[in-house]
Amino acid sequence: MLRPEADDGPPIPLNSVKITPRVTPALLAALFASALALHGQQPTASAAPAAPPPLTLDEAMATALAANPGLAAARLGREEARARGDVARQRPNPELALEEAKDFPRDTATLSVPIERGGKRQRRIQLAEAQARSGEAELARLAATTRNQLRRAYFARTSLSAAGYYRTPEIHYDRVRHQGRPFYYYAYGAACSEVAVDTLTGENRVTRVDILHDCGRSLNPAVDAGQIEGGFIQGMGW
Repeated sequence: MLRPEADDGPPIPLNSVKITPRVTPALLAALFASALALHGQQPTASAAPAAPPPLTLDEAMATALAANPGLAAARLGREEARARGDVARQRPNPELALEEAKDFPRDTATLSVPIERGGKRQRRIQLAEAQARSGEAELARLAATTRNQLRRAYFARTSLSAAGYYRTPEIHYDRVRHQGRPFYYYAYGAACSEVAVDTLTGENRVTRVDILHDCGRSLNPAVDAGQIEGGFIQGMGW
């Protein structure tokens, strides 16, 4: 109950009293700042996400060395050379033959061990090691070339990225006067559609479509068919 200042009046029920607090934008801002201060935060203005920082020379060098396809192929060649060296160090397998003759009570066992003459195995090992050293030299050459090119581009402030954009020539269009040439070329075609229309409700449905299009000498018939069908669907509305 809410009682008036004068004692002679009757009590006023609370449900008949409408209290409208006055809230101003300044008060809301103060309350918001106070809530953030209680949580140890400061109000910050919304801003676009910052661009990533540029790479340092060491970071760019590591990225280039990891992404170079020539270096990747050379590293695979290093593993291949090691495998060739392991194969070259292997010795020929010995052969063991066991024979049993039935006409006379005796058994025959034969053991043969192939022998490489004239240092053939050593020459094979030397060849594998020479190929491995050649691969290591090629890997070092590619790494040095990549580092040199990247260092020169970095200190010359030359961008190593490239982007291409084709600007169609001889096109312009005035949307106010509806004049100009909005397309560089024109393709000619015709489409005939068969539709079913409910005259009472206005519901309609396309039952058949025939399209004739002049494509000239098509480079890719599948792409042209998709473009023609997509253009028709856009004209029909989806």
